[in-house]
Amino acid sequence: MYEQNQTCVNNCDVVRFKDHCYNSCPQVAKYVYNGICIESCPSNASKVDEQHHDLYRRLVCTDKCPDDKFIYGTNCVSNCPNPNTALHRGECIQCSQIGLYEENKTCVNNCSVVRFKDHCYNSCPKDAKYVYNGICFASCPPNASKVDEQHSEQLNILVCIKTCPSDKFLFGNHCVHSCPDSKRLPIQSKCMACHEVGKYDDGSKCVDECPDLRNEYRCVSKYCPQNLKIFNKTCVPDCPAMAPFVSDITSGYLSQFECVESFSINVVFGVRVLCHYIKMRLDKKQRIVRSENACFTEEVNLLEIIET
Repeated sequence: MYEQNQTCVNNCDVVRFKDHCYNSCPQVAKYVYNGICIESCPSNASKVDEQHHDLYRRLVCTDKCPDDKFIYGTNCVSNCPNPNTALHRGECIQCSQIGLYEENKTCVNNCSVVRFKDHCYNSCPKDAKYVYNGICFASCPPNASKVDEQHSEQLNILVCIKTCPSDKFLFGNHCVHSCPDSKRLPIQSKCMACHEVGKYDDGSKCVDECPDLRNEYRCVSKYCPQNLKIFNKTCVPDCPAMAPFVSDITSGYLSQFECVESFSINVVFGVRVLCHYIKMRLDKKQRIVRSENACFTEEVNLLEIIET
């Protein structure tokens, strides 16, 4: 018999250690199997289920965990304590150890959206933002170098594909619904710049010739950008050898200069009143400057510079 509360009994109410009954097992034999305190659980009941009765805790050896608990190592737990583990067939494990992937704390064969390393996500991380075959990569592989932005439940996914869908155009290495202004011309499902097909960009479409002036491959209206000069309806940084002289054709507040081929010089002696006579002059930088409606009296050798 066993001693319980100074009384001999056939069976202990809670647990038994040696010849005495206790409410909980001592630390040296903290596991309970068939109501007896033992040092470790036997092989046929290797799982440990922590149970609470009143104010006492018991570590009960069992062959399987209760239906409302999961296996974590050798313990029965209500929730998986390790954030790196997930549920699989009633057990808390690392999914990668059995060749599976973790999705919403469950091990799965395939991710619902995308996979990065051993975990499933709704979108890829920034350092591996491209998706190929459902897997996040830092860049697209050579055999699927085109990037197609796809939308799924308010999420944007950059998918690596071989060719763009039929309703999109290739811009750089991205598939787009419409070509941007920098390459506004869609040709054979590819966005092309106007100059790539021998045309000029007038700001809204590609044209064969600019109506006014052109700066590189774009049409400009009336004025070239600052520090550029006009030659043959084209904005140039420097005048060519065939038209080496710079003529000031400024009108209004914006300065504008034009390249001209040549000019002639006439010298007039004496004193006379000159009206509409000096048509052009040279400034300090040897540029030709117009001087319209000039009327004055001067006793010098007068320099008349006229375009030819």
